[in-house]
Amino acid sequence: MIKFKVVNMSCGHCQLKINSELNSSGFHVLNIDMMKNTVTVDADESDYHKIVKLLDNINYLVEENSPVDVLKEYKFWDDSLFDDNQYNKTIEYIAQLSVEITGFDEDTCELIFICSQKEYESIVSFAEELNT
Repeated sequence: MIKFKVVNMSCGHCQLKINSELNSSGFHVLNIDMMKNTVTVDADESDYHKIVKLLDNINYLVEENSPVDVLKEYKFWDDSLFDDNQYNKTIEYIAQLSVEITGFDEDTCELIFICSQKEYESIVSFAEELNT
């Protein structure tokens, strides 16, 4: 999965047009966040330039100065999260990052979420700081 910024999205019509163009070209759009001007696509980083060209053909510009985020599924748990207060603070922090929690692995007692490596490292660091 990759996430990138599109600088000139402004309305629901833009969202529909981008979604339609990428889907008709074989890409699955997972999310379009109009507030952050981001598009998340189920694609590899190697597909990025093809996606940029497709969007350029329909007059949407991908922000060149903003890096493409490669998203992966991560699992995380820290024993301090058994404390309700620390758990709630961590969940709030994850939500502030706009990271979606997709589930809970009952076998390993871990939260499952999809995010960039940078976001994952930030979540781990936040949880560690709560322990101090």
